[in-house]
Amino acid sequence: MSPHRSPTERSLLDAAASLLERGGPAAVTTRAVLDEAGVTAPTLYHHFGDKDGLLDALLAEGVARYFAHRTVLPETADALADLAASWDLYLDFICEQPQLFSLLMTRAQDDQTLLARATAWCRGRLERLHGEGRLAVEVDFGLQALLVSSNGVAMLRAQGASDGEARDAGRFVFEQTLAGLVRAPGQAGPAAC
Repeated sequence: MSPHRSPTERSLLDAAASLLERGGPAAVTTRAVLDEAGVTAPTLYHHFGDKDGLLDALLAEGVARYFAHRTVLPETADALADLAASWDLYLDFICEQPQLFSLLMTRAQDDQTLLARATAWCRGRLERLHGEGRLAVEVDFGLQALLVSSNGVAMLRAQGASDGEARDAGRFVFEQTLAGLVRAPGQAGPAAC
């Protein structure tokens, strides 16, 4: 339980999370949340304002957990290995909480700070690779390529691919994308794009 949430708030958030993962955003109705949490409408309104406020809080918690995992990743001397570790966390997130991830993507269209926060960590690793002369493209292009890869894997999962299929395809796409973005050790040449 989060130290910042009362037991009632936790119950409402857990109910919404459960409904979301079982049936998608359409399943998170006010009535369903109230029934699942065993509370009345005034309780929900008191703690979260309305269903959208509850979903905002649920999303904020999910994003905070995702970024907390990412920030505890040890930064190693190998920016490429760091990117790979981060990619594995991303695959865990979209496979373990696909509906929350889908909600995040929907809300990110309205709140660009979510995307900026998600890409800042990745940009830092690409800038390190660029500084080491290992990045074969400009940093912005590398970031765009990784975003395309991540969005493709997320779409695959959203379309019903199993966890295993999404993870396998995700790893393949990531490795192939990196093969095009990163120079092999000792490889020289002009940056693309």
